[in-house]
Amino acid sequence: MGDSVTSLMIRPLLVDRGLSLPDIGWVLGIVSYSARIVSALIAGLLIVKLGRTKSLIIFGLIAALSTLLYIIPAIGVSSLLVIYTVCILVNATQSMAYTALLSAMMDKCEKNTAATDYTIQVSVMFLGGIAATVVSGMLASTMGYTFIFIISTVVSLLSVFLITNKYRVSA
Repeated sequence: MGDSVTSLMIRPLLVDRGLSLPDIGWVLGIVSYSARIVSALIAGLLIVKLGRTKSLIIFGLIAALSTLLYIIPAIGVSSLLVIYTVCILVNATQSMAYTALLSAMMDKCEKNTAATDYTIQVSVMFLGGIAATVVSGMLASTMGYTFIFIISTVVSLLSVFLITNKYRVSA
């Protein structure tokens, strides 16, 4: 949910900071997505070394905390260098967390129904993201971007806490 909220809310924030549509296209569409691809590949290599559970927790924690970087443009910083740096870091870490999450989801699939099991899990994930984005838009208009990024971080940290608790209990 945290990634869904931040991915949605960063766009209007960048408009509010005065970035042009081509600037936003470059920073989010080309540069940040390129960082996502590279970091997903790196995450894939690290998951093999660290294991799925440890990777899910570590990458989830780093991604959740990196979301707080979006507060920098939220408080008024509009330097392109800063915005590029923030967007690259947040997108890269979120991609690593997604890679670990999707890998862990694959582990929960039965061999005979793997495609269906995985599709259901991804669908539930996206439904949660849709609900979060609807609420985030309403909250951002009343509470501001900073509040949304803090709430998104808290929700993401709560998810990491729940994952940590589940695997500690079952280990």
